[in-house]
Amino acid sequence: MKTKIVTPASFFEINMECSTREFYNIKNRLWDVFNKIDPGQEIDLWNKFRSESSDYEGDLGKITIYNCKEATGLVEAIRAEFKIEAEIPDYMNLHFVAI
Repeated sequence: MKTKIVTPASFFEINMECSTREFYNIKNRLWDVFNKIDPGQEIDLWNKFRSESSDYEGDLGKITIYNCKEATGLVEAIRAEFKIEAEIPDYMNLHFVAI
């Protein structure tokens, strides 16, 4: 896994070195993090703080986690789950990308 801050768009990119098929496991791990944060309300959180985009073949290629004041605990939980050591600046969105 490689991380970097991308500018000028200003987002924190997390490159997951995996196939598009394996990237669905990353999505499942993110779902588990959302569930741990607020059990029973994870669907609301999932829909509010996450978006996805697919590549030209329709495979999941990117998951964006919106980092805002309300999502502070979520970002910290994601850092812990994926063992991200880099500091993520406040309010900078996270882009998980399959490469």
